[in-house]
Amino acid sequence: MDAYLASQLLAGLALISDAASFQCKRREYILACLVVSSGLMTAHFYLLGIYTAATIGLLSMARFTLSIFYVKQWLMWLFLAATLAVAVATYSGILTVLSASATSLFTIGAFQNSDQRLRLLSIAAVCLWVVHNALANSIMGVVLEASFLASCLLGYYRFYIRPKYTE
Repeated sequence: MDAYLASQLLAGLALISDAASFQCKRREYILACLVVSSGLMTAHFYLLGIYTAATIGLLSMARFTLSIFYVKQWLMWLFLAATLAVAVATYSGILTVLSASATSLFTIGAFQNSDQRLRLLSIAAVCLWVVHNALANSIMGVVLEASFLASCLLGYYRFYIRPKYTE
């Protein structure tokens, strides 16, 4: 199996974890699914030779893991600074800007106490990842992020919009 095909398979597996994540109500479960997905996407980007996104994936795994247990603002700032450092060290144009921006939104969301704020910031981040993956020619990356966006929107609807109409 060549590297491109393997990368697309990993993105497909990440899609399953992403889809499950935002159908959970508890932020801890959402974040645990995102740890798994980040690991798979790290390998995906590495196989594609997109090293900024692969390195940011490693940061994402650490960030999501820590944010399950700690909602400390200093940790958020630490991960934002680390993302900026990775972006500067691996800069390769618009893909770097998009991945660092998306990851920064995810970082801010992960360190919120509210799953509602986590969802809204994730929706914005996912939109940037869709563009990133399209420019990186990752078909499964685009499919994954589009599916993740749909899952985020569905979860937001289920937990925050629909209950208002059923009261």
